[in-house]
Amino acid sequence: MLLEKGADVVIGSHPHVTQPGEWVQVLGRGGELVEKYAAYSLGNFISAQRFPHTDEGVILKIIFKKDMQKNTIKIDNIVQIPTWVDKFKMDGRMRYVVRLGEKPDEQKN
Repeated sequence: MLLEKGADVVIGSHPHVTQPGEWVQVLGRGGELVEKYAAYSLGNFISAQRFPHTDEGVILKIIFKKDMQKNTIKIDNIVQIPTWVDKFKMDGRMRYVVRLGEKPDEQKN
């Protein structure tokens, strides 16, 4: 509904785990079909939770393009950059470091 009412992108994040995003076709203001993006959940950026996959997240890079003749802006590209939280002990304390990329197999829950 938000995309149909004019939003170009919808970003969700509450489930604490990543969920796939998708391009959605909706009717634009001129009655033409346009593609917009829904990111259902970006997961957690940093988390000390111990449930499966709660230490994974996504940074969403959205690139916009402006048409100077039509004075319109649209999404040109979306890049999903996976992240994960590396949890380890150092000097007797827990440390949390956000790492870019897919979580290595030996670190997966």
